[in-house]
Amino acid sequence: MFIKNILNKFRCRNHKNEVLSEGIELPAGIEVNPDNFPMPDNYEEIINQPEYKIIVEKIDLKTYDHILEIGFGNGYLNRIFLKKNDKVAISCLDITKNIDSVSVEKFEPFLKSGYFSIKFQDISKAFFWEYEEYNKIYTINTIHLWDDLDKYFSVLKNIIKTNGVFLNVINIKSCFNKYTLNEIEKITEKYGMKILEIIEIRRNESYCIISEKFKS
Repeated sequence: MFIKNILNKFRCRNHKNEVLSEGIELPAGIEVNPDNFPMPDNYEEIINQPEYKIIVEKIDLKTYDHILEIGFGNGYLNRIFLKKNDKVAISCLDITKNIDSVSVEKFEPFLKSGYFSIKFQDISKAFFWEYEEYNKIYTINTIHLWDDLDKYFSVLKNIIKTNGVFLNVINIKSCFNKYTLNEIEKITEKYGMKILEIIEIRRNESYCIISEKFKS
């Protein structure tokens, strides 16, 4: 499998606010000031910035996408996506309730509108409304919390649509070498996902595995 290294690309790119759309169209009675979602001044210094950038670049956001984020964190990427496209639906799962309440409060208008939802559940135990519910799923540095890869990937196989895309960012070092890149490649393919691309984000450390569910 060809692995593309984009570390130098990240160092020279300069993403600024102006690349994002200025507003979001919500149902009547719900108003959101885009100024409530400013990009932080230290945008380039956020600890996971290279990982965030690759998700933004590769997710290919489209109108009426139904996206699942595994691991809400600070909600950073969701704020970007909700500003870039006003017709996407985002669901988030996180295993802990110890999340910055300010981060969640920023999404209050979207929670009311139905564009955004968050549940504090493990994906392997979560309830999903329908089979093949999401056309895009992404996660950043959560796989080391998955105690049984077969259990988790079997859930992913069921909830992602045919031709849906899974963007899995992993950091081999931060997960204490719990799983190797090769192991994750194999388990991805085992559960009906075709690997489209593996991008090396930080040399010999973090990668993004982009895969697509093929029709079984």
